[in-house]
Amino acid sequence: MEHDGLVAAAEQVVHFGDMKLFGQHPARGLSVLWHERERAWLVALPGYTGGVTRAETLRKFAESALAALRGNDDESDSMVFTGEHTSIQVLIGADEDGPYMTVWAWFDARHDFVGVGASGEPLYHNAVGASCVEFHLDPLDVNRLTASLQTLLHRLDTAGPAHFEPPKSANVITTFAKRVNDPSKARLDIARRPGTGQWLITLQPYLSRPTTDEAIRAFADATQHVLDTRSGERSTTLLAEHGYRMDVVVGATGPDAFTVTATVKSPGPGGSEHLLDLDARFTPIGEAQLREMLKGLR
Repeated sequence: MEHDGLVAAAEQVVHFGDMKLFGQHPARGLSVLWHERERAWLVALPGYTGGVTRAETLRKFAESALAALRGNDDESDSMVFTGEHTSIQVLIGADEDGPYMTVWAWFDARHDFVGVGASGEPLYHNAVGASCVEFHLDPLDVNRLTASLQTLLHRLDTAGPAHFEPPKSANVITTFAKRVNDPSKARLDIARRPGTGQWLITLQPYLSRPTTDEAIRAFADATQHVLDTRSGERSTTLLAEHGYRMDVVVGATGPDAFTVTATVKSPGPGGSEHLLDLDARFTPIGEAQLREMLKGLR
């Protein structure tokens, strides 16, 4: 079930109060929820991000925040949610101006890639147009915040074990990268998530998207053909999204030398195509790396 569906069917355990976006604009603040049927803990910043988190993560957050409010620790700095492309960080403490609570939602723009502009520059669609948004609980009622944290700890003790855990990080099958002394930061990662088996293609630092089993099989077959013939090249469309596609070409440049080239194309005016302004040609690639990659793809 997607995050919004889980939140809609979950019980709100704690709402830390309405907050101010960048200290000025009113916004609904951070909430922690419990989904009984799925037995899952959720963190939500409505309209921005959130998702499934771990009970241990919430417990450490609540305990450290209480310690900071009581003066036992200087400050509590907790990452209460870490997703594939977003995360939520909470800072709670007290200084000469009194207690404070700051929440950041961090965004990885790669999943918002939508195509390229007229000159080939990458374009993104991000709801906030920034790498992060910052919320402040102002005014902060220490007694209410303390009670909320204590309530969260009580529910963590009584809810029982959570069965629905966050997805595990994807395991990288192979990485094609520029040489260390190359100024380009381009890197192509092919990864697979444990449990679900979802494939993930990441072209650093521009985009990161899931792909299909069919696309991975086609890429493996193309690579195998080039290895067998040791000549020519084969192209595979690894990503086909609205507004762009990524083609990856495996080619042979000699008996034991190969290249891998990733090209991102977006529709242009009059039926033409724009290319992402990026040199994504990785060479030389050894036969051993390609054969090891094929073991992970199959």
